[in-house]
Amino acid sequence: MFRICREKTCRAFSVCARLTNHCGRCVTKCPFHALDEGTYGYKIYIGGRWGKKVAEGKALSKIFTSEQEVIETVEKAILFFRDEGITGERFADTIARLGFDYVEDKLLNGKLDKEAVMKKTVIGGATC
Repeated sequence: MFRICREKTCRAFSVCARLTNHCGRCVTKCPFHALDEGTYGYKIYIGGRWGKKVAEGKALSKIFTSEQEVIETVEKAILFFRDEGITGERFADTIARLGFDYVEDKLLNGKLDKEAVMKKTVIGGATC
């Protein structure tokens, strides 16, 4: 089993789903077919950051089943950041300030007026 799981978390198949890093390598290898049924797609993580202040990204609760959905959500995240971010603030800090649940709700359920957001005057950008 360790040849399948690079993270070496999958020692007993009953704990696979709880311990893995969602890489998907074990999905087709499980001898018990515990992972055969489900939704295949993409997970989007937001708020991760490297650098002086590291932040671990958190997954949105939805599984995206098409590349188009992923592209639309990423575009929505960029527009959201432009609209609600503060000059000089990183996206991880915006999420921390507003709360993950609020940001996730806006990305999955909210409507953003692209034209209005793009007309907004924004000064500056990310600072390191």
